[in-house]
Amino acid sequence: MVREYPSHPIVGVAAIVLYKGKVLLVKRAKPPAKGLWSPPGGLPEAGEPLEAAVKREIREETGIEIDVKMPIAIVDVNLKDENGAVKYHYVIMEFLASPLDTKLSSSSDAIEAKWFDINDLGNVRITRSFKLLMENVVNPFLRGEFCNVRAIKNFRYRAVDGYCTLSIYPLNIMPSDKTSF
Repeated sequence: MVREYPSHPIVGVAAIVLYKGKVLLVKRAKPPAKGLWSPPGGLPEAGEPLEAAVKREIREETGIEIDVKMPIAIVDVNLKDENGAVKYHYVIMEFLASPLDTKLSSSSDAIEAKWFDINDLGNVRITRSFKLLMENVVNPFLRGEFCNVRAIKNFRYRAVDGYCTLSIYPLNIMPSDKTSF
């Protein structure tokens, strides 16, 4: 599958894996987020259900098994090059999950996998989409508040080799949906 300059958006999955006040992140080995920390994830295979795909991707990127709790948001990442051509376009289903084990190992898609304190991400080089997702969806959910069900639409920022337009569509989850993280 062609990821650079695609003819249509590419569907992806990712999991925000939470454990005892920590979140699991991987340091990306490939563009467009090379060198940045983000939730582990990847692309579903043809015919593979999204929940099965996210479990497989987390296992491949981090070496752990997860319990998928619920879908939490849809993230639309559209990166255009300096000439305005679409260089990358991903539509990612984000899930909340908890680990079934916590011993990590990384793969070729990830330079490193690591647990980070949720309250100490300020100095970590995370992706812009993950930062917005944490601030507007995950953190309110963990505080037992209603999630910001308004979409973050067309947040535009300068990227390394062009411009990115980011939209996050939180799913309507309630604090009562919270399981033990």
